[in-house]
Amino acid sequence: MSNSGIQGQAKTQDQGQDTTQSDGQGQLSASETQQQALSDLQSASNIQKAIVPEDRANLTAALSDQSNIGLIQRWGESSKERRKGREFQGWAKTLSQVSDGVCELASKYRDGQPCQLAGIFSGSFNFCIKVQFESDLQEWVMRFPLPGKVMFIEEKLRNEVATMRYIKEKTSIPVPEVMAWGLADDNPTGLGPFLITRFVEGTKLSDLLKADSLDQNGNKILSSDISDSTLELVYRQIANILLELSEHSFDKIGALSVDDNNEWSIGSRPLSLPMNEIARCGDVYVDSKTCSTTADYFLDLAEQSLQHYREQRNSADSPADARLKYTSRHLLRTVTPSFVSRKFNQGPFKLFGDDFRPSNILVDKDLKITAVIDWEWWYAAPYQFLYAPPRWLLLNDPWSWTELDEGDLLERYLPKLELFLGVLAEQERSPNRLQQPDGEPTMSMLMRQSMEDKTFWFNEAIRDSWDADRIYLERLDDYCFGSVKGDAERIEWLSRLPLYQGMEDFVSAKMEQLQCYKAELGVDDDGPEKSKMSGNETSNTPLKDGSEGGRASPSLIPTKLRFAFPWKTSDNHSQTSTQTMVNISLAIGTVAALASSFTVAWRLLSK
Repeated sequence: MSNSGIQGQAKTQDQGQDTTQSDGQGQLSASETQQQALSDLQSASNIQKAIVPEDRANLTAALSDQSNIGLIQRWGESSKERRKGREFQGWAKTLSQVSDGVCELASKYRDGQPCQLAGIFSGSFNFCIKVQFESDLQEWVMRFPLPGKVMFIEEKLRNEVATMRYIKEKTSIPVPEVMAWGLADDNPTGLGPFLITRFVEGTKLSDLLKADSLDQNGNKILSSDISDSTLELVYRQIANILLELSEHSFDKIGALSVDDNNEWSIGSRPLSLPMNEIARCGDVYVDSKTCSTTADYFLDLAEQSLQHYREQRNSADSPADARLKYTSRHLLRTVTPSFVSRKFNQGPFKLFGDDFRPSNILVDKDLKITAVIDWEWWYAAPYQFLYAPPRWLLLNDPWSWTELDEGDLLERYLPKLELFLGVLAEQERSPNRLQQPDGEPTMSMLMRQSMEDKTFWFNEAIRDSWDADRIYLERLDDYCFGSVKGDAERIEWLSRLPLYQGMEDFVSAKMEQLQCYKAELGVDDDGPEKSKMSGNETSNTPLKDGSEGGRASPSLIPTKLRFAFPWKTSDNHSQTSTQTMVNISLAIGTVAALASSFTVAWRLLSK
């Protein structure tokens, strides 16, 4: 069965590409002209190309040309997208006028030593300027979060700086040194919050591992020509990074902070990449909080996914699509208790990065890691996130593995996973590593178990609100509820239950919502569909799903779960798109709350 996720208002498939997040480091070949420099800036495949000092005249001209800076970003046509576009253009106009001020800002943090522009590059979330000091040619990178792309700019920056400093202080993981940072009030250029780090030489690991051509979704994919010995060299270094991260534990789920006495703690909510993207691309602001248990956090994520679907105006493009997503998201919430381990429910919690992947790892010519970059979406997370199999072994994201012509890439992934787990097991036995107590499972054991019991796929679904439907239906539904005869069976059967009796009213409200959105864009009902839940609100790509419903089961009692009451609905999310959907959600929450306490307790005691 084919199923698409939610398409966002400005979200492209760049979250599945290596190139989007690696915007803090990396110098490749020089541009020869200003036009080439601008081409590099807007090219997803060359996003890290910088301009060397000999091209400084062209660089200054490019930086001063606000119309050219506008090429870095493209925006949609809805009123919300035009608002974001205006926000970015205002920032770009300021940037075009303060090239001297940027150098003065850098000099301020090095005793007034003069510096000059040495390069510019841009990624999904930050515009970066490299400066070079005249006295000793030391180079710094100045990162400015892009308005309209980063939705929680100051919070994101605080978390990023705290994480980088913790990693630098507490581990041997190579990370760029933080030279200075500040919020908007600390930056006289008017460019807002900033982060200044030492420049680190290196090439993105993803560029050395990727195939020459992209897959049919436009994403990088692992080259089939890479030898196992090369992969083992890379895997060994990354395995040591994961093992070192596993040695640091936290008592809550949330973002790192440090006080004036240099005491580290979890001081604020976990700001995740999915939260930013739901706000950026879906114009839905989900909330989160620090949590003391994995169960509470997973409940939060399940509610975020439901809120995202409920409030994004084009999250369903037909009644059948609306029923499918309504059903799959409620069933995902239903099966959540079976993926919470009693042993690790209350911690320890481990540092985890939503976007830790080869595109954020720099290496030298010998494939030695020189730096791990882009630490903005890291937080203390449930144990099972860090101890899940690496999702990046094929470079492209797991949700896309069933969309390609060559069939399910899981069959190609599993041999790479075996290779990685073998290397990881070797490193676990190293005398330099902290050894697990006798009888305790190692990271490699837990990763293998995660793949076998589908926790890997649950992690993907609960973290990825854009493709939760696709992942649940393709990877979890049969495992939890057993195989079925037809796609419409479960939706039809569930619609008879008290818990789901509001589904048709919900579907009607979603279609009303979609019509209002189309009217704003001036799109006829018979015109090209604009609604998706796995890319752009303004995308013209139709959903592949043409079915009338989700995969079904003759019984609500899951094969794995043996108990299927959903958790209670959180009351944190007060904003909804229509009053009808508010009422439906409250009704669902009332029924679910009656079973919530017993369900969670029963599942934790049974693990």
